[in-house]
Amino acid sequence: RRCGTSRRPTSCRAGTNRCQTGTDLNCKKCRLGWIERLIKLKYDRELPRDYISPQSHHDNPLAASLPSVSESKDSFHIMASSRSLLERLGVHYRAMCHTRMMSELHARGDAPHPLHMSVDNPPVVPTTYKIMHCGHQILLGSALEFGNVAFPEFAGFNEHEKWDIVTEFFYRFRVFEGCYRANERFPENHDRILLNFTSYLAPEVYATFHEQIPEDADIEGARNYMKDGNLSIKEVATAREIIARLNPHHEEFFAVIGLMFWTIDGISVRQDITTLAEKYTKQIMSELHSYYREILKIDDYAARLGELLSFLQVFDVKERYKEHLETLRLFNVLKDDSFVYRLQKD
Repeated sequence: RRCGTSRRPTSCRAGTNRCQTGTDLNCKKCRLGWIERLIKLKYDRELPRDYISPQSHHDNPLAASLPSVSESKDSFHIMASSRSLLERLGVHYRAMCHTRMMSELHARGDAPHPLHMSVDNPPVVPTTYKIMHCGHQILLGSALEFGNVAFPEFAGFNEHEKWDIVTEFFYRFRVFEGCYRANERFPENHDRILLNFTSYLAPEVYATFHEQIPEDADIEGARNYMKDGNLSIKEVATAREIIARLNPHHEEFFAVIGLMFWTIDGISVRQDITTLAEKYTKQIMSELHSYYREILKIDDYAARLGELLSFLQVFDVKERYKEHLETLRLFNVLKDDSFVYRLQKD
């Protein structure tokens, strides 16, 4: 008779503790070990390897370090879950960029051959009113998924909370990333900004920017406003210079993205969300300190860190952007029911 209370330790039938797993696994000890590993293994929603460039992440901010293809699937998930927050932000930022690139190119209807669609060097065109606003909607959608995968707790928020956080992030991130990427893509054209992932705005674009806008729009008034009004293109060169002067490392760039995501002082949220924002802010700052000391081998980095953190204020254009949208509405460039205009009403 079998005794259900027996506490004798099980032993491997082959004596190796490495019996082959599968439907034919008859070794009780190895079967239990396999089940325990499955229970403990946490699923980590990481970017597929196909999206990762073979280039070093020191050569491109969109590339992140991943295990080699020869590593086992279990090892990949274990290593993914053990990555630092900055590393995870880099991986998920790249995924967001891939989503934006594919969506924008196909939305325009001029997507090139898949072999020529590279996140590291995407095809870019002068933007138009329609292209830019479509790109903004794509960015907000991909930012929601970025939040879901980069910060697991975010996935459990209700729709209103998610939208408030992501739109707050949008106002800072859009201009900061657009200037950062423009410094790399257009080093000689200081007045260009990548307002979308695959399109740029510059003074020479004004002639065609207002194509496909409402027929009753005051195009001439809108053009003059874009040149000299609130959020003028004249400010782009200054904003790009601020970033270029510091020349952030890619880890610093990812840190700024994470800090921008959790800069939620301007919105009303639950206390536990505020606590979570403080937790992630502290974790990012802690990893930044470690990066400076252990990777860059510098101790006197207070001035650099201060300049990096100033980006949170420099690129906080929320109120100005809302005024910008309201002005475009007065010129009839935007309609009351347009997606972008409704942003400043939410």
